[in-house]
Order: sequence, then C-alpha cells, then structure tokens
Amino acid sequence: MSIIEYTTPLAGTAWTKDWEVATISRLAVEAGHEIPPQPLPTRPPGPGDESTEYYSCYASVAGLDKFIYESCASGMGLVEDAEFQLLLTRQIGDDGAHAQRYREVVAKGTGFDPLNSIDDEARYQRELVGDLTGRDLAGFLAFEISYELYTAPEFLILGRTARVSDADLLRSGAERFGPDEFVHRQGVANWWRSLVARLPATEAAELTAQVRSRDELLWQRRNDDITRRSSVAEDATQANYPLIRAIRSAWRDEVHQFLFGEPPQAGS
Repeated sequence: MSIIEYTTPLAGTAWTKDWEVATISRLAVEAGHEIPPQPLPTRPPGPGDESTEYYSCYASVAGLDKFIYESCASGMGLVEDAEFQLLLTRQIGDDGAHAQRYREVVAKGTGFDPLNSIDDEARYQRELVGDLTGRDLAGFLAFEISYELYTAPEFLILGRTARVSDADLLRSGAERFGPDEFVHRQGVANWWRSLVARLPATEAAELTAQVRSRDELLWQRRNDDITRRSSVAEDATQANYPLIRAIRSAWRDEVHQFLFGEPPQAGS
C-alpha cells in the first residue's frame, strides 16, 4: 500500500516518515536505549492467561479507534476547509476499518465477539475527554495531537520490539495500521502548519494559544489512563514500553517544536 505524502509548501521541515524515525531514534539514544533496525522475532500468545491478556488489550485498542472515528465525525463541521474534511474522511474510514479488524482477530483468538468491551472503552474515552473534541477547532486539534501525533513512538517501538503478537495482527499492523496512522499524523501536522501560514498573525497567535491550552488540559486528563494502557500493552506484547514511557515527554517537546515553534511551557 502506498503512503500519501501531503505536499503543501511549508517553511522548514515537513512531517515525514524519515523525520519521525530519525527523531524518535535520537530520543531513544538520549534515553540510553537503541531501537532495533528491524522488527524482533515474535511468537503467538500462549494459552490461558497470556492469551486472555493479549486479546483483551487489543479489544481495548479497538475501543480507542472507535472513539477516534466518532470524534473525527464530530469534527467535520468545525472548519470549512476541503483538505481538512477530506483528511478527516480518510481518518474516519481508516480507524473504523482498524477497529473492525481488531474485533475480528480478537473474536478469532478468543471465540467471543468483543463488541461490548469495544463499546465500553470508547465510552470511557469519551467520559475522559468530555466535550473537548466537539466544542471548537482548538479542542478538536488538541484531540488530534494527543490521540494521533503523540502516538508515533509507540507505533515505531512496538512494531520493532514486540515479542508476542498474533500473526494476523502483525501482518495488518505492517500492511495497514502503521501506514494509515502515519498518513493521519502527517496530514494533521502539515495541514496545521499550512493553516497558520494563511492566517493573519494575530489570529494565528490566538488559535495557537488556544490549541496549546487544550493540549495541556488533555495531557493532564489522559496521563493516568496512558500509564494504565502502557502497562497492559507491555504485559501483553512484551515490547519495550519502558523506552516508550521514557521518551514520552521529550517526543511531546518535538511535536510542539514542529507545530508551534517552541516546546511546551515550563511546568507543562
């Protein structure tokens, strides 16, 4: 599957796959780790508790995707911009397909349809975030930054260091989930930069301040849940989640530098 490269002219570095990998790899080295150049060998989840834990983890991931596509649908009317709306249409379709694929693999691995668990996780995320995604453009963009742009290290490091993986999910991750999610991150990041470049300076500064404020709110709201999800995923996949946790804040700094020209405020 080919990856769509957004080509809107931007000042400075554009968000590319090479930039992601190089930046995350540098942060890993700075944290005293090294990301393998190729994925490590994996084995399928063992019987009993290990299998239950593994497939429960991915039912929860499906619920996260359900929440994301629902939120993207609510964001469609927040700005009259054809490029932005087409990007969201792509994201809705992709994340809906991802959720369905996770559902199918979990059902195959366990013998039970995880639909209720998927719905419960999506509802939990909605309660956690509240009305932020549908309130205004700044809140919606903060949601995209939190649920899409901040996930790049996990996608790369999980893909390279997992030791336990269902064969169907491993293939789907390499062929579909990873490439799709990169397109989402790239599209949001580069669209934001092009939007700010088009706005009058005062409007751009005001919107930037609003997005950063909503981002900080989401960072605090999601912190405990991300810690919980990270622990579950580490147990399920045996991937290098200590590294993912170690560079989480540093990656956020890089995202802010790319989007806003400076890292988060001290103390954020």
